[in-house]
Amino acid sequence: MSTPSRPDRPDQPQHPHQTRRPGRTPADDAVEHRWVQSARFAAHLRQLRSATGLPWRVLALACGVSPRTVDRLLGGGRPPRRIRQVDARRLLLLDTRALAALELELVKADGTTARLRALVGLGVPLSQLCSELRIDRTELLDLISGRRRRCSAMVRLRTRAACQSRRMWTWSEDVGPTESEEAA
Repeated sequence: MSTPSRPDRPDQPQHPHQTRRPGRTPADDAVEHRWVQSARFAAHLRQLRSATGLPWRVLALACGVSPRTVDRLLGGGRPPRRIRQVDARRLLLLDTRALAALELELVKADGTTARLRALVGLGVPLSQLCSELRIDRTELLDLISGRRRRCSAMVRLRTRAACQSRRMWTWSEDVGPTESEEAA
């Protein structure tokens, strides 16, 4: 049995089942897989959580790092000694100013409306959703009904986190174009 030959071009997969996202190079993949010590980033996350009161799932979504990594950095399970360098960069870019800006940034509410309808269909009480999303009942009902076409980027993140916590969407399903990117 022969092994598959390697392609001549370095940007081509080395294995028939290996794929690379479009526009990525081997150098991009190499940087993504470098590791750094995690203690500094765990401290940064603890400080952010303390300063903002945001749940760890929202912090994970805000910086684009997997919820499992953020949870472990904040003490949920065995803390990692190292994290990927790409995650470390994303964590450092997240600060209180960036999080405050998400409260002011308006985005299309289509995905949020669909998620809220699914949560209500699951039987989540409206009072609990108001508390989790930090919005009043009128705004929540306007979002669920579709009367409100825009919401803050933070409400969108909180809604995604609410769905994740109920295992309605996995991390990989929830990553992708945001409502504001879809509008572009």
